[in-house]
Amino acid sequence: MYFKVSLIISFVLINLLKGESDRQKQIYKVGGIFSNVDHGIAFEIAAFSANNKYPWSEIELVPFTHIIAYQHALKAYSTTCNLLRDGVAGLFGPSSEFSSAYVQSICDAKEIPHVETHCNFNIRRNDSLVNLHPHPRSLSNLFLDLVEAYRWQKVVIIYDNDESLLGVSTILGLNKKEKVVVIKQLETQDSGNFRPALTTIKATGNTEFVLACSMDVMEEVLKQLQQVGMMTDIYSYIITNLDVQTLDLSPYQYAGTNITLGRIIDPEDTEVMQLAESIYKFRKSREVNTEDEVLFPSWKMRYETALIADAVQLFYETLYDLTIDKKKSITATPLSCHEDSSWNEGYTITNSMKTKSVKGLTGLIRFDTEGFRSDFNIDIMELSLGGLITVGQWNSLRRSLNIYRPEKTSTRSGVENIFNRTLTVIITISQPYGMLTETTTQLVGNDRFEGFCIDVIRELSHILGFNYTFVIQEDGVNGVFNLTTGLWNGMIREVMEGVRLSASLAKGSV
Repeated sequence: MYFKVSLIISFVLINLLKGESDRQKQIYKVGGIFSNVDHGIAFEIAAFSANNKYPWSEIELVPFTHIIAYQHALKAYSTTCNLLRDGVAGLFGPSSEFSSAYVQSICDAKEIPHVETHCNFNIRRNDSLVNLHPHPRSLSNLFLDLVEAYRWQKVVIIYDNDESLLGVSTILGLNKKEKVVVIKQLETQDSGNFRPALTTIKATGNTEFVLACSMDVMEEVLKQLQQVGMMTDIYSYIITNLDVQTLDLSPYQYAGTNITLGRIIDPEDTEVMQLAESIYKFRKSREVNTEDEVLFPSWKMRYETALIADAVQLFYETLYDLTIDKKKSITATPLSCHEDSSWNEGYTITNSMKTKSVKGLTGLIRFDTEGFRSDFNIDIMELSLGGLITVGQWNSLRRSLNIYRPEKTSTRSGVENIFNRTLTVIITISQPYGMLTETTTQLVGNDRFEGFCIDVIRELSHILGFNYTFVIQEDGVNGVFNLTTGLWNGMIREVMEGVRLSASLAKGSV
């Protein structure tokens, strides 16, 4: 009897499970228009992940991805019309603000949910747009709060384009608070040579800067700041671009320069690392040519890539709530750009997205009553000898800046003080420590010398990042202490009276 009952129960369960698997899922097509390959990959991965997050769900997203050049607005327009004709339930992208305006006008007319992830300074309240990027003015308040927390009285803003300047617009109001704000633009048409402009800025004597540059030029600007001598311990920078952490900042971490920046995604977060790994595997499977042939590490992931993944998650969970929890029937409709028809369910999805909160890769995603993402957290980072460290957090809604900078530990004495400086090294001519190079060719500068201590100084300069000039001690005296006068003579006296590097480093017999 027990055996028969077990068979009956097993048969019923098998058929129930079979019925669940055979149940027809509601397919929702979603279109993605991007200019960056990684954005398109993240879009498809996020759709796949959302579908698998709720295996019992009756809805499924099917992504249609198009990669279009950044400035091809007409191509973006025609692609949007093609996607609408295919019956998409939502459209993501493009990354270009210029192209996005064309796409948004179509989505508004057709009432199709339009999801953006780039910084948009012209977001309107009543339309089909949902923008997951932190609201520009709210983000600008972060840099204002940092300037005031650091008590800077004179601020120089170095920027490369109008969008970068708009991103720090609230700082301009400091002029009304008896503080001086100076604006300096880096001209980008000079083949990437910013050194003349940076040299001019350096000559003003200012040491506190807000660096507002796009990622197109950021790496080169940092490099040239170092080249003109503006990466030493007397300079301070607040960098406004949230993607700076994706650059290799190791050339500057021993300079002693005070560099502060913000971060919205944590590269050590498990889900961020999983997305980075998935992007790498996707590239390999599709044989996508990229700069990273071996691996796509999570620290190189730009935050808009993470925003795209968050956007897909928000869209999916909104559809899930409407169709499963609220039992609302939503069916996408093919539309033509040349007709007056629109989708009746579009605004329902858009408005529901703006009232929903989800935890994403970029933190908690929720919108204010205006439909803007004005409540978000930013990690405050500083560049230290060991790399980037978290020293605080800022919340946009409360305007709360909490700095909990850890005590600096002494790792290498004097590193901050000599990086990127030119030091005078006094030597005496003495074999095998310091000798004149024997050659028939006329030599100048440091090339005139060779020897054990000469090699030591050279290697130290490579490790610690300083420049040096050898000067011969003419009397050849290392240094003797006079008990009567209490004074030293020779090289030791020269060092004590102001030379910045001890002569003993270049004279082995001392």
